[in-house]
Amino acid sequence: MPSAPRCCCSTSIPAAGTLALEGGTSADPELASALADLRLRRVAIGWITDLAHGDARAVRARLRASGLDPAGQDAFFVRRYPRESKQERRRAIGTTHCVLAIAGDGREDFDDLYQHLRDPAAAAPLETMLGDGWFLIPNPLD
Repeated sequence: MPSAPRCCCSTSIPAAGTLALEGGTSADPELASALADLRLRRVAIGWITDLAHGDARAVRARLRASGLDPAGQDAFFVRRYPRESKQERRRAIGTTHCVLAIAGDGREDFDDLYQHLRDPAAAAPLETMLGDGWFLIPNPLD
C-alpha cells in the first residue's frame, strides 16, 4: 500500500490583506511548475486563506485558472469562524499531514507571533527557519 502523501503548505494571501476575488489570474510559471513537481512526488499541497467559507469557490477558481492548482485537488483551508487565526488552521493541517514547508509572502504566514511583535528583534530565533522550511515568496496570484 503506498504511503500517505506528505504536506507542503502555501498561502495565497497577500501580506497587506486578503486575496482579491476578482481580477487577473496570472501566476509565476516557475511556482506552478514546482508545485506540479511536488505533486508528482506525492507531496500534498495545502492553501490557507483568511477569507471565509463563502469565498472558497472563487479562490479555488482563481487557483485553478492560474495553473497553481489546475486539477482543483489541493487541500484548502478557509477561516472556519470569525477571528480564527492562521495558526489554528496550521495546527489543524498538522493533525492530518506532516508539514514539510510553508511558503508565504509575509512572516505572519509562518507564525502569528509576527502580528504581535513590538520589537521585531524578538523574533530573531524564528528567522533561522527562513529558507529552511519557511519560504518567503511573492504573492502567488497577482
